[in-house]
Amino acid sequence: LWRRMSEASIRILLLLACCAGLVSCGFQLRGSEGSNLALHQVHVSATNAYGEMQQELERGLTESGVTLLPDVAPYTVRLLTERTARRAVASTASNTVSDYEIRSEVVFDLVDAGGQVVIPETRLFAERIYTSGNASLVSRSREEGLLIEEMRTEIAGQLIRRIDAAVRGRVR
Repeated sequence: LWRRMSEASIRILLLLACCAGLVSCGFQLRGSEGSNLALHQVHVSATNAYGEMQQELERGLTESGVTLLPDVAPYTVRLLTERTARRAVASTASNTVSDYEIRSEVVFDLVDAGGQVVIPETRLFAERIYTSGNASLVSRSREEGLLIEEMRTEIAGQLIRRIDAAVRGRVR
């Protein structure tokens, strides 16, 4: 049988077998799990009303099918603090910094429409270490900016999953 099949036919069969294996094991692309959240409407408030963390969280929620309400909603996510810090973690023999650690941190809570705390103050964080090496100041700052953006997206994802788990726990 194998001798009669052309090489292209064998490749197509192998590709189909791989696809069937991925589908049967529950594989999902990152970010494609969105629309099955227990949360349908939410209000997001932050001390920095136009902050990047609030924008990232709102983007993640809307991509997940959650409606953002301007005021009264079944739940309110309150972003209490957002902080990003950088510190040197390694240096060269000539006493110049070679590696930096960046840490982004968000403190939030979740309350329902009646003011009852659903998730008490919770601290979420993400950390990255990057090597500055001999790169120019512009490229180092660009890399740092990209890492901070990536961490912000990661924290927003953590926050959405925590909120979803808390709301699911209340619905049951």
